[in-house]
Amino acid sequence: MKGIATVFGLLLLALPAHADATLDVIRTAGLLGTWAESCAAGPSRWNWFVTFYVTGNSTVRRKGETGGDDPVLDGAVDSAQRVTPTMVRLRLRNDDPNWGPDNGTIYDAEAELRDGKWHVLNSVRRDGTQLIKDGKFVASGKPTPVLQRCN
Repeated sequence: MKGIATVFGLLLLALPAHADATLDVIRTAGLLGTWAESCAAGPSRWNWFVTFYVTGNSTVRRKGETGGDDPVLDGAVDSAQRVTPTMVRLRLRNDDPNWGPDNGTIYDAEAELRDGKWHVLNSVRRDGTQLIKDGKFVASGKPTPVLQRCN
């Protein structure tokens, strides 16, 4: 659960100074919308639904839903850049009290977008702690989920 929370925590953030460039990258990469490992199964602790969305002031945010009584976790996408035609680098920031002790945490994540699927390959917290390396959670060695677009 903690590993899945980390990968999706990596997926939520917004910085007004870079809003236009960030939105352009997110939109061009095709990340706007809802993503999950299984869209048909609905949100659960093992099947997070992650949604990238645009606010009224054109900043990009992300929210993670696990269903049930768990709170929706919201966050900002502070920046985004296209590294290759299929790779995007994101700076994500948890900025929702529902994150508890992880609120305020900043992550840099690299995700591959290919064939309508999205896969986080690397993620490092701002303090240098590597959470995901080569598509696997560092703590467990398990692969990160490959997400598909739900809408």
